Amino acid sequence: MNKLIVLKQHDKSYPEAFSIMQQKPEKIYCIGDINLLNKPAYAVIGTRDCSLYGTKVAMSTAAELVKNNYVVISGLAKGIDTYAHVGALNAAYKNKLTQTEESMYGNTIAVLGSGFNNIYPSENSKLAKQIVDNGGLLISEYAPDIVAKPTFFIRRNSIIAALSKGVIVVEAKKKSGTFTTVDYALEYCKEVYAVPGNVLSPKSTGTNQLIKEGAMVYTGIDDLYI
Repeated sequence: MNKLIVLKQHDKSYPEAFSIMQQKPEKIYCIGDINLLNKPAYAVIGTRDCSLYGTKVAMSTAAELVKNNYVVISGLAKGIDTYAHVGALNAAYKNKLTQTEESMYGNTIAVLGSGFNNIYPSENSKLAKQIVDNGGLLISEYAPDIVAKPTFFIRRNSIIAALSKGVIVVEAKKKSGTFTTVDYALEYCKEVYAVPGNVLSPKSTGTNQLIKEGAMVYTGIDDLYI
């Protein structure tokens, strides 16, 4: 991978978005294009155990965001996170081929709950490399050799919410770790969007419930409250 960059609170490239957090990271470890940290971004998140519907929506949502100059943020987890990153990379690659203006902006940031030498889940190590190699960014609050712990992912989710203009929940069960990101987004006064899902699928009970509770319905880029 590329060179490791460590950003501290008083560094010029330290994300302005972190100012909203009660406990800002003292430093963040970065590999890739740190310019993405201060670009307009949306989080695309959801369940690890996603359906084919969720897979397709995550990829198309991420691609549409990138084509419209937004950075896609997610947590490099299995399922929706993975397909959000893949969709963003595919769109960025196509932009580069056509040499459009958008290729300078939209791409993807993966926020980790571990150090870079201990990618979790390990099967996404290849994806992490692809993100860096294709103009994206990996960030973590944890030094490279730190191993993932459950509490680290809660902190990761707070960073995802802070960096985003809003979060788009693609697919989630009634009880899902995704909702910690939603809770942080609400705390930070960010918009929360949910993709409506099959009412017969337990994998959509969480997103459908979010809509009932007042989340914005997301069916495409025109739904964003910009």
